[in-house]
Amino acid sequence: MAAAALASAASPAFAAADQASHTFELRGVVPVVCRADFQSAVQEQADGVIQLGSTQEFCNAGQGYNVIVDYAAGQDAGALIVDGREVALNGSGSAVIAAVSGPARQGRQIAYRPGDTRLSSLRIRVQANFA
Repeated sequence: MAAAALASAASPAFAAADQASHTFELRGVVPVVCRADFQSAVQEQADGVIQLGSTQEFCNAGQGYNVIVDYAAGQDAGALIVDGREVALNGSGSAVIAAVSGPARQGRQIAYRPGDTRLSSLRIRVQANFA
């Protein structure tokens, strides 16, 4: 009987230990990585538009990113056609061809409609948004 009284007296203490909670916190730093890979597939069409190829872009920036093309500045360089949407190349030497609001991985088709001054080079880059 004394053993039964001792066991029942000890039970609440064991129950309290079983209901205890613990917190575990894990933190890490993930670097921002942004890139664009270009697959060339140049083909001139009858209407004068030149199919350039496609890009595969990746950026894990939480605030999104811009896809920018850089080209030799000049007058009336024409326009890029990005997934069917025309982006004028105003002669400044760079143009945003896409603005993405969050992290993404996607591809784009790119064509070129020449202006009075044809492009001699084109560079595609991805710029993360940090603000």
